[in-house]
Amino acid sequence: MDDTCREVREAEGICETFEPSDELKRLYREAAKRFHPDRASDDADCRTRTDIMAQVNVAYQRNDIEALRRILAADENSPDAILGEEVASRLIRAIRRLAQVRIRLQAIAEEIAALKTGDMYQLKTKVEAEEAAGRNPLEELSIVLQKKIAAARIILQQ
Repeated sequence: MDDTCREVREAEGICETFEPSDELKRLYREAAKRFHPDRASDDADCRTRTDIMAQVNVAYQRNDIEALRRILAADENSPDAILGEEVASRLIRAIRRLAQVRIRLQAIAEEIAALKTGDMYQLKTKVEAEEAAGRNPLEELSIVLQKKIAAARIILQQ
């Protein structure tokens, strides 16, 4: 784990020595005990556990205690943690599923908001505005670039 952690941190440009805190180690061990694929009951459970362990490993490698806490909390509040088929158990599972959907919808809304502040979205908006005004911005850009290329060729030939 330490070698993998070092490799990931180096790839991300983080040069300092990785010294996990006691809290990070404790949360990692708790998550590993809870989610390790070796504890799976079937193939689908193994795939789910493998995905979660990948998230756990990334959080550990990034020294992200909050991410580990979120992963553990999500499991504790999971609909699958409620056993039984009586009405109360089914109702609790339904409530927890709704809560998961609300959380995911909020995350999607935040992702959309972040995308709208990005350069690609700004470019898309400008292109749409130009097209709405009857102009073809990509064609205009092509003409400008062709002129610059022609000018650069003349300079190179001299």
